Amino acid sequence: MKNILSALLLSVFFLMSCGDDAVDCNNTNFVTEVNASIEAYNAAVTAYTNDPTSDNCEAIKTAAQDYLDAVQQFEDCTDITDYQAQVTAAQDAINSINC
Repeated sequence: MKNILSALLLSVFFLMSCGDDAVDCNNTNFVTEVNASIEAYNAAVTAYTNDPTSDNCEAIKTAAQDYLDAVQQFEDCTDITDYQAQVTAAQDAINSINC
């Protein structure tokens, strides 16, 4: 479950590129903008790995959603045609986590 979610979220992360719109895609450092979300997600996965409780599972879901929300602010900065499909797949993966 964690591996699938991680792969989906990372695919969105690595497929970002520059474009134009509300976010200044030419001057915005993506990693800086979403770093807190990435760190929170990684911490939640580590906590769950070390102690697979319901609370830690819920923390993964919350952190994954926060990360996806952070990534989505850069939607206009990507030129991939299936961006929304990847976001939808990541959202579906988050929604399918059963704690």
